[in-house]
Amino acid sequence: MASGPNEFSISWFGGPIWARRLTSELDQDAKRNLDTISLHQRFSKGETIFAADIVPTQIVVLENGSAEIESVDEKRSRRTIAVGEVLGMTEILAGVVYGRTLRATSDCEMKIIGRGDLITYLHNTPDACYRSLEVIADKLETSRRKAFENV
Repeated sequence: MASGPNEFSISWFGGPIWARRLTSELDQDAKRNLDTISLHQRFSKGETIFAADIVPTQIVVLENGSAEIESVDEKRSRRTIAVGEVLGMTEILAGVVYGRTLRATSDCEMKIIGRGDLITYLHNTPDACYRSLEVIADKLETSRRKAFENV
């Protein structure tokens, strides 16, 4: 399995939600194809990785370092993201704006996948498309439950 900074590996995509569900059952060709559409980008401490209220053009995955995501609502909730966490997938597929801002809290490295490349990959890789639907459905169900807890 690949492990370098420009190579795809399960641990690379192994964030809190995505690890096992999105990539674990993909064959090696699908994993290699995902690697070919992935770019490696470095961000300096304090740099904005993506800003709220823009239509996303890419998903990002924290490879190493640290970053913090902040909501734009009146609460201004913040949390540190985990290495391997995927951000922007739902927004990219729905074509909606980011509701949060992501900033590097240390020098960090991200994997980037552009929207067009991701859409093509999902069209050409049914297993990955199905896994993405499972993860998004899970996120939707979790959000639905949280919404009803506050009612």
